[in-house]
Amino acid sequence: MAVDYDAIVIGSGMGGLAAAAVTSAAGLRTLVVEKNPVAGGYLSSFKRGGYLFDSTIDCIAGAGQGGLIYKLLELTGVRDNIEFLQIKPIRLSIFPDLEVTVDSSAADYEDRLKRLFPHETVGIEALFKTMERTFRALMLVMELSALTGGGFASGAASGMLRLQDISYGDFLKDYVHDGRLIAVLSDRCPFIGLPPSRVSALTMITLIMSYFQFGAYRPGGGTQRLANVLVDGVKNKGGTVITSAAAKGIVLDGAKAAGVLLENGAGYRSKYVISGCDYYETFHGLIGAGYGAPAESAIQSVGVSTSFFIVYAGVAGLVSPKASSIGFFPSYDIEKTFAGAFAPGTDSITGITIATVEDPGRAPNGGHTVVVHEMADGEGFTIERPLGAETVLKKAGRILSGGIENPQIVETAMPTTLTRYTGNHAGAAFGWRQTPGYRGRLPGHGIDNLYIAGHWDDMGGGVLAAAYSGVRAANRILHKEGLSVDI
Repeated sequence: MAVDYDAIVIGSGMGGLAAAAVTSAAGLRTLVVEKNPVAGGYLSSFKRGGYLFDSTIDCIAGAGQGGLIYKLLELTGVRDNIEFLQIKPIRLSIFPDLEVTVDSSAADYEDRLKRLFPHETVGIEALFKTMERTFRALMLVMELSALTGGGFASGAASGMLRLQDISYGDFLKDYVHDGRLIAVLSDRCPFIGLPPSRVSALTMITLIMSYFQFGAYRPGGGTQRLANVLVDGVKNKGGTVITSAAAKGIVLDGAKAAGVLLENGAGYRSKYVISGCDYYETFHGLIGAGYGAPAESAIQSVGVSTSFFIVYAGVAGLVSPKASSIGFFPSYDIEKTFAGAFAPGTDSITGITIATVEDPGRAPNGGHTVVVHEMADGEGFTIERPLGAETVLKKAGRILSGGIENPQIVETAMPTTLTRYTGNHAGAAFGWRQTPGYRGRLPGHGIDNLYIAGHWDDMGGGVLAAAYSGVRAANRILHKEGLSVDI
């Protein structure tokens, strides 16, 4: 192996790019290897017939001033190279006889819920106080963990650990009792792919409150723009990013990571390796031997998150959305919608993103990009793409007041599509299945100088959590080297 680096990062999703941003800013010789022609992972965007679509991301927290993503861009000197568009309102949730706007302010949203459910006023006030207090404490723990390289739970207060180990459904029932209100407060559960009874309370509090605290944003010109600018930032700090360079194996020196081999025959030595790719692929595929067993065990015991069936439509005709992010719920019985096999239809939950509301340049001649997603079981989901697209778009047309007439562009993504582009096991959208206590069940790997970045770590799923995971992986290396960066 001919070239030496201090750190090699496998994969250029949010976790890998965050890690590379920190190591390169600290002066470490950093190499990022990405199997696809462009960086980004789930941050990727694509263009069809003049319409620009984000492949998977609805919106991003942490991109506003003071947020971690904002800080990473500042750290690498590229903050001024990208514009973020704030999403207001954050979301519109549509139920059988009720439409609920999710305001960009937690206080405004709390007031809205109290007006809609006046008999639950006391419980709503107590609930939001608890969520806000928990989220502030969680951010301190995540920042401490990320900046010191410590474990997630090492600095967690006992109350936070309790919320990590109970379900969101049980947490809500401590405060409110109206079934319709519980459904409204569970409107983000489909993002994680678990019903309130099975998803960690701490996971849901993090997801909900992060957008209130840091704002919901989309990069102007698509999420790919964020990946591209972060790549520029890594290079700006002396790092190297190679695309179309799939990793074939992680080289070990005894029980220590010592480099990376690529499928094109190139090999690079390094003191440290950070894997931002799929957990199973990291240990079963890139390392193998006895290290594959813990990965197989984790897949069985913890499990991976659901995936999505996604339809992308470029629409020139009339679309009159009330918000750019919409969730449709056919019933207030959220548990029931998760009980059967996921399949597009009248009884399934639907998410719709119309990014052209804030970013009209994504479509030609005043048109719109309409991205519709439904949960899908990554290991058992089968549907004929044309039939699935037709079913989903007809449903989306009924949800949107203007309808969807004769879309000019229609593309689809299956769970297998997400696996093909990202390597994520079963097309997992959020890495591990974030059930109560899932963090405590993730196995250690015992390989020195090998670190995990992204949603296969224990920070959780989503862009912001992946960024925190990448920063933590990088800082674990910096502490070994006696280095630090101001972030």
